[in-house]
Amino acid sequence: METEQLGKRVAEHWTDNGRRRRTAVGFLVLAAIGLTAGVPLSIAYFAGPWGSVAEDPRHWAGSGLLPGGLVALGLVGLAFGLPLLVKTIRSKGECFEVYEQGIVHRVAGTASMIRWSDIVSVRLQGVERTGGPHTLGIDFQCVLRLTDHRRLKFNTFTTEAPVLAAGVDAAVNQGTPPKPVSSGDA
Repeated sequence: METEQLGKRVAEHWTDNGRRRRTAVGFLVLAAIGLTAGVPLSIAYFAGPWGSVAEDPRHWAGSGLLPGGLVALGLVGLAFGLPLLVKTIRSKGECFEVYEQGIVHRVAGTASMIRWSDIVSVRLQGVERTGGPHTLGIDFQCVLRLTDHRRLKFNTFTTEAPVLAAGVDAAVNQGTPPKPVSSGDA
């Protein structure tokens, strides 16, 4: 790929798949614990013969909260962990290289050269913060729609995602492409 067409490289933003993988594994461990404990407890809870309302603990208020809560915890862990794990595998080696005239998106051994004119829209959502949403990478995301109808998304698993998004937005919507930093400016 000839990146000379895009001018000088201004910056590069790597996706932190290590952090994404650790988050996925944490949720999958939570899922394993919740389901390993919750499913047998739920089976035991419903397996016994039904007795009268006064004698059968299944009729008592709150008696099924523990088994149900553990199963729910396990399912939530799966719901968050599996997509994160799949995304980790699919985005191996992901990097966004910013040039004066466009970006190069590298992922899983392939590279796509995207000129600013190839980007139809830039949609920024959210604000980068700390805590739970940041752990999941859902506090900030940017979606680029391209002229060939593809969508390119990145979130806070990509280093300095808001900076990258602001630079792309400025280049596409305000016509102010990024400038390379010369050694005298640093």
